[in-house]
Amino acid sequence: MLKKLVIWNLLLFASLAVLAGCGASENNIQVTPDLDEVRLSDLWNEVVEETAIQEETAVLESLQLAIAANTELGNMRLVFHALNEAGENAVYSVDMGADGRLGWRQQPIEPTSYPTQPGALLTALDDLDLAATAAEENGLTLWADTIAGSISYRQEKADIYLLTNGALRPLQEIVFQSQTPWTTITVCPAEAETAAGQDDQCQVWFLEQATAKAQSFELAE
Repeated sequence: MLKKLVIWNLLLFASLAVLAGCGASENNIQVTPDLDEVRLSDLWNEVVEETAIQEETAVLESLQLAIAANTELGNMRLVFHALNEAGENAVYSVDMGADGRLGWRQQPIEPTSYPTQPGALLTALDDLDLAATAAEENGLTLWADTIAGSISYRQEKADIYLLTNGALRPLQEIVFQSQTPWTTITVCPAEAETAAGQDDQCQVWFLEQATAKAQSFELAE
């Protein structure tokens, strides 16, 4: 299952690269890429200020992070939907490379019902201290996606966790049978992205709000 998740994610972000190239406008600012010096939620605040979106309307489509062992962001891609200053719905594709140059594009889009606010996800990752986790794992890659459907995650097939209050609690299983979307977070050691047969090193995390979308879930003993 994890292998399928990773392949699906790679295809998703290949398609998002096309989106990033066709936006209606482009802007950029310089930020600090070291997570020992800046929180992910601080980067989100910069995005909110520079794009002048109505923050309370922002919903996450996807997030990709690559964090080196020295806690620097190798790259970041954040895609979200929000109302702009004029009250028009738009999709924003935000990219940041290792040089700390943060740029974005936007284009009009129909409203969506995605469940997760970008700031809430990034704050949850800050509370976990993702930089320390990356240092321990000699770097990691994270994908957060918005999905829906009939999907079951079980401990015997994948390391699955509930991300809550700055900690990861092991799950025995979590089952979804819903067209109402939820956010799935796939986290892999950096080498698992390119090394064949390394997909079993990946973990799948869920925010607490995802459990409300689940048909059932069980914490591991």
